[in-house]
Amino acid sequence: MKEICVNTVALVKKNNSGFAASSPVGIVGWWWGIYLADRILDGFASRLFTGAHGNTDMLNATESSFFTVPLDIFSAVLAILIIRKLMPFEKEMMAKQVEIHADLLAPYMEKA
Repeated sequence: MKEICVNTVALVKKNNSGFAASSPVGIVGWWWGIYLADRILDGFASRLFTGAHGNTDMLNATESSFFTVPLDIFSAVLAILIIRKLMPFEKEMMAKQVEIHADLLAPYMEKA
């Protein structure tokens, strides 16, 4: 994830020097780590539910799944932050492409 984000922003900035937007590299690393930890803990809790054979086992499985909820929420918040940080870059990139290819897009822009 991090490499895709970094390389895309670097490539676009290299080919079009007018880009001001930056990549959310630090946030992507945190999101990816928290997401993976959440998936691992969720898999563990799921296995406890599958192997539960009584009230005590179900209680232990339920308690273990409580740890995944805050990670789910934090992961979702980080994903929203990543998208919000990438949106200006995407808009700027689209505007540059429209500017570069205005002659090709002109017939379609007139119809809109």
